[in-house]
This record gives sequence, C-alpha cells and structure tokens, in this order.
Amino acid sequence: MKFGVPILSFAFFCTPLALCWQPAPLWSSTNSRLFTFKKSVRRDACITFIRSSLESSSALKHIDQIVKAVPVQPRAVYFYDFLEDGRSSFSEKNWMMEVEDKEFSNEEAGRWESFFLKDVGVVRTRKSHPADGGLGHVVWNSARVLSALLLNEDSDMKTNFDGKRVLELGAGAGLMGLSIARKHPEASVDLTDYLPCLVDNIREVSERESMENIDAWVLDWKNGLIPEWIPPRTCYDVIIATDCIYHHIPADFTATVLKFIEHNPNARILISSPSNRNGIPLVVDRLQMIEDRQVEVRQLQMIGYQVIPAVSEDASDIRFKKFVDHSNFTLIDIQ
Repeated sequence: MKFGVPILSFAFFCTPLALCWQPAPLWSSTNSRLFTFKKSVRRDACITFIRSSLESSSALKHIDQIVKAVPVQPRAVYFYDFLEDGRSSFSEKNWMMEVEDKEFSNEEAGRWESFFLKDVGVVRTRKSHPADGGLGHVVWNSARVLSALLLNEDSDMKTNFDGKRVLELGAGAGLMGLSIARKHPEASVDLTDYLPCLVDNIREVSERESMENIDAWVLDWKNGLIPEWIPPRTCYDVIIATDCIYHHIPADFTATVLKFIEHNPNARILISSPSNRNGIPLVVDRLQMIEDRQVEVRQLQMIGYQVIPAVSEDASDIRFKKFVDHSNFTLIDIQ
C-alpha cells in the first residue's frame, strides 16, 4: 500500500491528458495521422504533435518533381490547400518555396529571405533585427500562403492586380506586396507599417529590385481610433493584411480598415491570419456590417518540408526532413 499514493497521483495527472488525445482524420495525400492535445483553459495553448512516415507520402513525389523543375536551390517547400470537411488534399499545384539566393554574399545573406513563387519567380525580402522591435523581422506564414494563393495561376483565387491600387497593412518584411508588384507591374502597391525601420527595408528592396510601382510609408493603426483622422492616402481598390490580428479585441486594426473603406466602399478586403487568433470573429462581425458586401470566410492549411541538398550532382539523393511547419489559417475575403 505504500505505493498507493504515487500511483493514484500519476493516474490523476494522466487521465485528463488521455481524454484530450483526439486523432484527426487521415490526410488523403500525406497518409499521416495528426494528434492534437488541447488545453481547454486557453485557446492559444494548443500543442500539435505530428507523426508521419514521409517515405510513404505522396507529397514526397510532389516535392521531388518540383525541386527538379525549378531553377533555384530550395531550403523548404510549402504546400497549402483549403480545408474541406476537415481535410486537405495537398497537390503539386499549390506550393511555394523558401530558397537559397546566390545574389548575396555570406555576410549579406543573413539579412535577406528569398522566396520562389510559382508563376512569379524569385521575390526577395529584407529582414530587420529582432532588437528593432515589432514583428517584421521575419516573413510569417500568413504572408507565404496568401501570396501563393492570390498569384498562382492554378488557384481558384488568382487575382489580376494590374491597374489596381493596392494597400498592404502591417506589411512587415513585405512579401505579399512585393510579390504583387513583381508579378503585376501595372499595379500601384503601397506597403505600410508602423515601424520606420521596416518601411526603410521595403524601400531598399524596391530600389534594389528596380520595382518602380512600389511605395512604402509609416502608418500607425491607433490613428484609426481617432474619429476625425483621415488617412494620408485613400481610394485603394484592394486592401490586404496578413497576420495582423494580434489582440483579443483588434479595435485599432478594424477601425483602420474601415477608415480606408469610407473612401472607397467597393474596395476588396483580403485578410489572412492564423486560425488560433481570438480576435478573428470580432473582425468578421465588424466588417460584415459594411453594406452591400459579401463576406466569405474559408479555412486553409499549410505544411512544410525542409529540403536537405543533394551531396552529389545527382538530384536523386535529395532528402526531405519531417514537417518543419504545420499551420491552419483563416482567410477573410470581402468583395
């Protein structure tokens, strides 16, 4: 009986964990099983465990075909697709890459992130130092997936931005706006952020890449809460934001979007955010109040594979690590 207390304590601790294990359905293309441990107290305290056998995954075939076909050296390949009935069918059509860039010396390379988007080509972004503050020191996954989704010719959401005035809010490193400007030279693209150092980075990229259809300027969303505030530039045809819903009550972000809508009620709004952000329902509810507009909310999923370069010139010995990323996203599209 002297072991009774430890055994009961262990059982008391493990029972809630066992009850929380919920196997998700098999993904049709990866043949992988996803297990999620959910902590009911906090929605953002979810831990996702992934167990996969990549050797038997059809995604390997997609990666192998893509890596051999593109004229760049990939670091990672990301697949994305819409969630339908809780499932995704990742295909060789929906992908984008993070790539090695021979344009930079080893010293410079640490401050740049380069991407290869299907139907766009190489898009370069300049990172800020984390010590500069803000969140724009890296490219977040919401920007990756929305850039590929809107600019992929095989996507059912492909968009022609030529002749449009495009505004990106909270641009950070600027992948979304830079990608639009790269593919659509006839578009006018404004990228904004509240940190001057991030705006300077975007300007440096646009000058280096000779992208004359880009402008970048400082915009603080707190101004959106001031009733008499008027944005310095208005009348945009498309307003885009990726990973900009940070708070439980994102009042400043939503108010800023509405300020721009006042000057062009017909502007299209595209917002991509990780699905675990508690402020998403509030943003959707507020934007649904815009008259005569259709609001569509869809769920996306993205997985990523790290690419280990071949040790010889024979591309057949390329290896792919297990998932380096697994993300769910909410896409808000208001037209």
